[in-house]
Amino acid sequence: MSAIVQEFIQVRRWLPRDRPPGRLVALVGDAELDEGNVFEALLEGWKHDVRNVWWVIDYNRQSLDSVVPDRSFDRTDSVFKTMGWRVVLLKYGKKLQDVFEGEGGYDLKDWLATCPNSLYSALVYKGGAGWREHLQRDTKRYPGIRLVLEEFDDTRLHELMMNLAGHDMATLLDAFHGIQDDQPTCFIAYTIKGFGLPFAGHKDNHAGLMTLKQMETFKRTIGIAEGEEWSRVSGLNLPADEFE
Repeated sequence: MSAIVQEFIQVRRWLPRDRPPGRLVALVGDAELDEGNVFEALLEGWKHDVRNVWWVIDYNRQSLDSVVPDRSFDRTDSVFKTMGWRVVLLKYGKKLQDVFEGEGGYDLKDWLATCPNSLYSALVYKGGAGWREHLQRDTKRYPGIRLVLEEFDDTRLHELMMNLAGHDMATLLDAFHGIQDDQPTCFIAYTIKGFGLPFAGHKDNHAGLMTLKQMETFKRTIGIAEGEEWSRVSGLNLPADEFE
């Protein structure tokens, strides 16, 4: 709707003629796509040939009460394309992409491509040891995975398997800067619900609260000192005057 209003204002010439059109960007949760009014908005945009609008779908595959079904993605992709949108799939971060190019990487990519959403979320919660145990069971079918497991310890393996595009700023910026026209664009960015938190991936993490000990560890991890929780520059490693 905001994009339509912007075009109306431009047609009416209520803005300076030398002012370039803005781009409207909306961040959308994947479970929100269950709402019918979302698709009514898409149809309305198609009827009016709306331009200069992006939707970034936070595709973490977990909602308040369930895991988003795997087959929902294909349907989402096709609906946007039918309405004239460009769809950009952002699934893996730079670390995973680099591993895919190395020995055993093809098998790991194939394994991830067929991994059910529910299993992936459960392994995220289990951590490195959980990843290793499950991946080792599949080395007969995907022998190249063994080479990856030999290269990464549990901590690094966990970080690697969570390196999804939605958390990788370099991957996101490459995709965003790659769009130079005004065609409406949908970015489907794979993410992990609760990324960086101790209950990431857990099926009940929607309203999860950290214990005091977990909160202390979390603050230490992101560089926030005790008593500096509400500071605008805490954890940024920047002098306050430079931030201003």
